[in-house]
Amino acid sequence: MCSQIGVAIIDQIDFDKQKENISYGRDNRYVWGFMLPTYEQNNQALMNERAKKIKFSQDEGFYDSAIRVELSTKDSGEIHYTTDGSIPTKASPKYKKPLQISYTTVVRAISFKNGLLPSKVKTKTYFIGESKPTIPVVSLSVNSDYLYDDMIGIYVKGKNGAKLTCSDSDEKFNYAQEWYRPVTFEYFADGKEEVVENIDFAISGDCSRRFNAKKSFKFEASSPIKYNFYPQKTIESLEDFKLRTGNRGFEIGDTLAAALVADGNLDVEFQGFRIVKVYINGDYWGVYSIREKKGKDYLRSNFPEVDTKNVDIIKAWTVKAGDEEAFNQMWDYLKSHDLSNQSNYQYATSIIDENNFIDYLCVMIYSANYDWVGSNNRIWREKKDGAKWRWMLDDVDLGFKPSKVNENWFDYIANYRANSLLKQMYNSFMQSSTFRKKFKDRFRELLDTEFSPENVIRLADQQLEQKRAYMFDGKYGISQSTFDRHVSEVHEFAKKRADVVKKQLNNL
Repeated sequence: MCSQIGVAIIDQIDFDKQKENISYGRDNRYVWGFMLPTYEQNNQALMNERAKKIKFSQDEGFYDSAIRVELSTKDSGEIHYTTDGSIPTKASPKYKKPLQISYTTVVRAISFKNGLLPSKVKTKTYFIGESKPTIPVVSLSVNSDYLYDDMIGIYVKGKNGAKLTCSDSDEKFNYAQEWYRPVTFEYFADGKEEVVENIDFAISGDCSRRFNAKKSFKFEASSPIKYNFYPQKTIESLEDFKLRTGNRGFEIGDTLAAALVADGNLDVEFQGFRIVKVYINGDYWGVYSIREKKGKDYLRSNFPEVDTKNVDIIKAWTVKAGDEEAFNQMWDYLKSHDLSNQSNYQYATSIIDENNFIDYLCVMIYSANYDWVGSNNRIWREKKDGAKWRWMLDDVDLGFKPSKVNENWFDYIANYRANSLLKQMYNSFMQSSTFRKKFKDRFRELLDTEFSPENVIRLADQQLEQKRAYMFDGKYGISQSTFDRHVSEVHEFAKKRADVVKKQLNNL
């Protein structure tokens, strides 16, 4: 039997707030920073103060013509800079004379002074000869190796990859890795910089990573960003978000579904969004949507009363947070109890938010999203007595297609080919005449209001018109004819779908 051994603290160090990209060591009782690595050598250059920050003579932003930018510091430090988006080092060009900026450029600068830690890197994007856009602009600055290098690049097939989760192939891709890389994120609204953050980003999406040349990104901040990107919501701060392309890099199915929920105040969790132009290292990449990222930060932002350390989030059988104990109990109950029995129905509605489930079904069935039921569904609950399971919208990119406008999604859910919570929950609740009436009445109400052809076209056109002026240029621009065809497809769906669903409801 082991006896308990007493532990005495011999020594300890208390750190102040850490400095980005600075290692720490100790000299007697003081903690200092180290400017340069000294592998297998004695520590050198012990210091604790930074060189003074760099001053730019011109603010970041939009300019009609070429400008001259001067760099300076109060302590006459040695300034080095880059214009390719990379982080400057001592090996970068030394600043000797004003910079002539004649095209859209990211300028990044750092100052070195003997006996001091280097200054923080300062980043400014100058948009030259570009009119102030009518939608916000995001500028990303990142070392190009983090995008394109065969071993560490996140945007290429590369030579250091992983298998795609959505494919049975053994082929590997760098962009299938969950690699986060450092990037500077600048956000401009109405021509003014509102946010600048050093943040981490990675490739986002499942199969879209492979099939879309224009890939989506996800971002994670080390501390809350006190800004609200989303006009549909009131959010005090956020810690993660996405830049999402939409299906084929330009479609609006997912954001149109979110707009319908927001506009009609439906009782469904949705991702806030804002359409933006995106530049990377000064090059225009095209139109994206800045989106909320589903997960604990989403719940923290939208449900501040919820203890996000104590939640279950399940996405299509995969545990995203918490565990599956309560999920399995719900699943087992629905499989083993007939909800035509009123007491069984009442218990089911005590653990499942009925109004949320109905509104969720209405949105998804109306949109005819054919990448659904067995995938792209997400349910969550707080782990406490009385908490109910609720559904989140999760990827409606393949909705609103005219080729699917006549399909019967009521039958599709009920007869889905495989086991799924959504199939089981739908079939179980449809056993209840009380639920069936509520569901049909609510759906008819929405088909005459929020899902009416006029309203869906209105909301779609709001997004399409924001994109129209900016879709045809940049690294991933599309043709005018492709965009016009997409607009006509959305309109065609909206004009027909409500009447189709009304007839299906009458036969339900």
